[in-house]
Amino acid sequence: MELTRFIKENKSMWTELEQQLELLDKRSGKLQSGHLDRFTELYKTVSSHLSAMQTYSPADETTVYLNHLVSRAHNAMYKENNKSGTQLKTFFLHHFPLLIQARGWFVVAALLLFILGGLLGFLSVRQDR
Repeated sequence: MELTRFIKENKSMWTELEQQLELLDKRSGKLQSGHLDRFTELYKTVSSHLSAMQTYSPADETTVYLNHLVSRAHNAMYKENNKSGTQLKTFFLHHFPLLIQARGWFVVAALLLFILGGLLGFLSVRQDR
């Protein structure tokens, strides 16, 4: 791999990813769907560039730069937006009741089978005495 040609060919993508990260920082973590798709595409592409650089030129300063850029993009992409307590509260107060309501007949059938199994087990043990 010719390093100078590789850098020249891909520098524009790296710069674009940096611009996307700056835009993401300015908007406190929110991007429009078109920007988000492009951000994801750039993240994957630059990650593969980092992999190639680590293979062919691990000590080069470009490898360090790409590693920093990819780690910033990774942190921006996978950062935790909500605390787990908030997510748990939202799940049990909003999503779980909707799931129960949507699958009401299945829940009732499962409850009846559970009670029937318990009752048969109780009667079986009682009869053995």
